[in-house]
Amino acid sequence: MIDINQQGIGYTDFAKIYENQLEFMKYFINTKIDFIIDCIEVAPKKEFIEKIFEHQKNVKKCLVIVIDNDINLKFNKEWNIIPTKIEAFDFISFEQIQREIGY
Repeated sequence: MIDINQQGIGYTDFAKIYENQLEFMKYFINTKIDFIIDCIEVAPKKEFIEKIFEHQKNVKKCLVIVIDNDINLKFNKEWNIIPTKIEAFDFISFEQIQREIGY
């Protein structure tokens, strides 16, 4: 459901969890990891991302949403919207460094 790399960054493709969103949320709420959700193929409803965003804010972890710039969704300006998976991992790695040095 969630792939976790060596830096402790979680990743999932929304297209793979689309049919099981409730099950995913039950699992996700028990995590405390920086997280990337890839929405290139399928875009979730805003409410789904809001739940994930609130959880990440509460556990003081980063959320990055990978989505094509051409998709016109009214996402929250606080959300980290990144156009590619590679940039998303780079973004979170930078955030982790900033937390480590107390920035």
